[in-house]
Amino acid sequence: MRTDRYYYGRLSRREQAAYRAFYDGALQLSEAIDLPEALSAEEIHRVYQAMTMDNPHMYYLNQTRLGIRSRGGNIRLCPEYFCTAEEIRLYNSRIDAYVEELFDRLALSSCTDAQKVRRIHDALCLGAEYDDAALGACSSGRLVSAHSIIGVFSKQKAVCEGIAKTVKLLLGAADVPCIYVAGEGMSEEESGPHAWNIVKVDGVSCCLDVTWDMNRTRDGRICYDYYLVPDQAFLADHTPSGEVPSCTSWHQNYHVMQGTYFTQRRELEARLRAGAKRGVTSFYWRMRPDYPDVHALGEEMVQVLFDAWPGSGAVQASWSVNETQKTVRIQLNTT
Repeated sequence: MRTDRYYYGRLSRREQAAYRAFYDGALQLSEAIDLPEALSAEEIHRVYQAMTMDNPHMYYLNQTRLGIRSRGGNIRLCPEYFCTAEEIRLYNSRIDAYVEELFDRLALSSCTDAQKVRRIHDALCLGAEYDDAALGACSSGRLVSAHSIIGVFSKQKAVCEGIAKTVKLLLGAADVPCIYVAGEGMSEEESGPHAWNIVKVDGVSCCLDVTWDMNRTRDGRICYDYYLVPDQAFLADHTPSGEVPSCTSWHQNYHVMQGTYFTQRRELEARLRAGAKRGVTSFYWRMRPDYPDVHALGEEMVQVLFDAWPGSGAVQASWSVNETQKTVRIQLNTT
């Protein structure tokens, strides 16, 4: 099992020493943790952020409140915990059972890193859902659950923070390098705080947003709009809050691997015509990042499919577009 501590690696020597002391104390549920050296408030904040982003298994640590006491140049941290030791043992046993069952079901011990990422992505898209109700919840238990791995493992529901932390934990258990990223998401509907992952496959870093793929998965048709995408496309609607590894390759992107990434309209149109003539009813593709108007393209391709459809039977189409990611999905229905 991997424990990727990217944010620990970005701290100064003094901050790293504080991180280690904080980590060891939190594992013991210590109410007071003495730091080896005095740090400024800004340094303590960096340590605290690194701790919470590197360690999704510390779901019981309050990530929004930290007591700090200073006396004679000595710093003492006073964290808050959401769970008792007995509750943590119970939750951990459930998490271990969930992970073991998932690994057996997906055969994760006998596949490549690329296959591990794909299978975990697909399992979450089909087996979990976004916890919309948690956004307006007043219960502290509901909020803690939705924003941590507990939501996915116990209720199969969470918000983006909990989902991204679950992805990090699962890929770490599968020995795949993965970090948690916090920042801003800018969808067509709204913008606001968001979380996702950066995964390393075959030595190449790629962006992965399981939450937004999960939200766009419909009727068993898994969405791969945000699956192993380089910064060139991903940053069109994501902005990380800090410095993270750059992602420059399309190498493992779903559409590139499937041969459904197009740079020219004529290539796409030829593929769709050929598919429609064979009776194919489901089409899903991605255009190059600078393609000007995929909404118009999608509408035009619906007509192309109607024109190419064999026989005289009636055919209808439902379709969706992700303008920022330049993806289009068309489903034909015959009567």
